[in-house]
Amino acid sequence: MAAQQQNSGDENGRGPTIYLKSKKNVIRTPMANILRMTEEIKRNHPHRVKVYSPPNFVHPFADPKLLTKLKNDRRTRAYLNDSKFIALMKELKETPEIFDTKCMDFRYYMHISVTLRVLIFGKDGYLSADKKPAPPTEIGILPSDAAEIWQRILLKMESDRINEALSEIIAGGEAFTVQNFDQALKHYGNATRVFPHEISAYSNIGLVYHMTGRFDECIRVSLEAVKVGRENSVSSSLIAKPLIRVGKSYRDLGDYKSAKKYYEKALAEDGSKPLIASLLEEIEELINADECNKGGKKSEVMETNFKDRAFDLLRKSKYKMAIEPFTKAIENDSEEDIALYCGRAECFFELGDLESSSNDTTKCLNLDPKYVKAWILKCQIFQRLSSLAFEEAKKLDPSVIDPTGADQSLAALMCRINAIDLDKIIIFLHKSK
Repeated sequence: MAAQQQNSGDENGRGPTIYLKSKKNVIRTPMANILRMTEEIKRNHPHRVKVYSPPNFVHPFADPKLLTKLKNDRRTRAYLNDSKFIALMKELKETPEIFDTKCMDFRYYMHISVTLRVLIFGKDGYLSADKKPAPPTEIGILPSDAAEIWQRILLKMESDRINEALSEIIAGGEAFTVQNFDQALKHYGNATRVFPHEISAYSNIGLVYHMTGRFDECIRVSLEAVKVGRENSVSSSLIAKPLIRVGKSYRDLGDYKSAKKYYEKALAEDGSKPLIASLLEEIEELINADECNKGGKKSEVMETNFKDRAFDLLRKSKYKMAIEPFTKAIENDSEEDIALYCGRAECFFELGDLESSSNDTTKCLNLDPKYVKAWILKCQIFQRLSSLAFEEAKKLDPSVIDPTGADQSLAALMCRINAIDLDKIIIFLHKSK
């Protein structure tokens, strides 16, 4: 097997130190500890003997379906073409105690950690989000408490890489706040290379691509984010976000039916988000308008004077209906009327689509850096994002004090949060010169 040295150990070839806490002490030999504890449980709790006896198993490498599961996952499929890897899996199955030395050897560390991640969190993983309680079978199962112990072992193995990736995501967020998108992409890309199992890095790349109008690239990386999320059993709400972004990108490309398809996928993942229902309603109106136009019928939103129609609907607070005529007016306007972008930004803001609203206000300010109405709207966007960030921080840590507007307060909040979510934790600090 090719040696995997990045973040996999020190100069002496030792991998990250692994600790498994028992009631008595902390040791460096997790497999030996698990085997010992298993025997103690069987000895002291007779009613649990069956749970820890064959055909059940207490470590993943004894799983009869091990090679099948690895073949079914894109991350480990190629490993099976390596005879040394097959020999390693056989050795770990027959002599599990060697795990304690192999996992700290940089020559094996990466293969072992990825294998464990697939077995624990993958589609057929013991702790998969889609996993249903396993009924007793003739081939046996890994008991749930043993699976949780292996989860802790894996996360300890990965801790250095996770922390390095998180540092890159934070650095990317800092670059994003000052609209240094190239630098943000560099940091997020680094995060995916250091720890390719974290959905937020991919999701944030998609966010940057969408905000900079690179819709095809946004679709590609957002769909990759969905795959990464599913492979690592993240929550449905995190899966929904890149799906929403795919839908928005298709909408901006004029492919309304594909946009609807992905909004529906997002809704299936997280039906609690009012924004998704709003986006679906908007896209259905656009599809209906297109069909009316192709059929030669007069559509309410397909009138000749799109600009007047758009501002009339905006004055009447019919924000969803106003988006289409604003978009058509922008498409037909060769002089790039700032008021059109600002009007559409206001509609998006009122509908809760802060990302699209921010895109349009940024366009306004690129056309005229002193356009006051756009600055005011952008401040409103940042204020709402700040409020969302604070509420999210309060959920994670009730002791967080309400920030007073200083960027130091945001930094303090970000230090308390384990995962950076740019859709919620982002405040742009702009100063008009």
